[in-house]
Amino acid sequence: MKYLSLILLVIVTLTACSDTESINESEFDIEGIALNFYYPPEGIGHALIFVEDNLFGSYMKFMYQGEVPEDYLLEAYRLWIPPETDIYSKDTGEKITKEDGLRTHSFEQASEIFINVKEDFESETMNRGGYVVHNPMLLPVYTAKEIYISPPSKEQYVQFHSPVNQGDYRLHAFYEDNSQEIWDDFIEFENKLNEEFNIYHYGRFQTPETEKGIIEMFEIDEYPTFILLGAEGIALKTNDEEDVYDFLAEQSEGE
Repeated sequence: MKYLSLILLVIVTLTACSDTESINESEFDIEGIALNFYYPPEGIGHALIFVEDNLFGSYMKFMYQGEVPEDYLLEAYRLWIPPETDIYSKDTGEKITKEDGLRTHSFEQASEIFINVKEDFESETMNRGGYVVHNPMLLPVYTAKEIYISPPSKEQYVQFHSPVNQGDYRLHAFYEDNSQEIWDDFIEFENKLNEEFNIYHYGRFQTPETEKGIIEMFEIDEYPTFILLGAEGIALKTNDEEDVYDFLAEQSEGE
């Protein structure tokens, strides 16, 4: 009886491993990172899909502003998303409807995306004069048949949005809502930072209505919350604007 139980255990284990491998080995035409993913309630959506390049590999920096090398090679695609495209959460298998919208499922820039297209797909690596987010109109275009998408992990999100250069910083500001008064306060604060600090590059305004998954990711339960990203990741997390100003002022000393 003991040996029979052992044999059954081995069979179950092997079966589980086989199922896992079959899932991992599922073939998609395109596997990459979703940029500017637009999935409207009506009409055709579109996305920019980054696969890899010879600058950062299979991940990217959204705010990269530097020049690319002469031998810069890139694999990326533009994607049309017609209304009949089947879109699923890769984590749960749940189908995402137009009524749901991607924001309901916490998808955003830096999400991993897996696509089968309607056309005969042929991977293509291009030599381009600019980074992937600069003039993507020349990239190959495909029409999505089915899409599986997975929101980024905290590590992936931070990596994607962090600046490349040491000493540069980017602000993610989380507010309770997007009322005109709050928006005006954010713009005034960002203008102040832009005017006084060369090391500050671009702020991002976010609310629970549009960024529920990101807010849960960073465990934000008080507003406003300011997260300052540097080249190494999160440099500062605070609820006080003055903390952001003082931090940037301290980092700017001696420039």
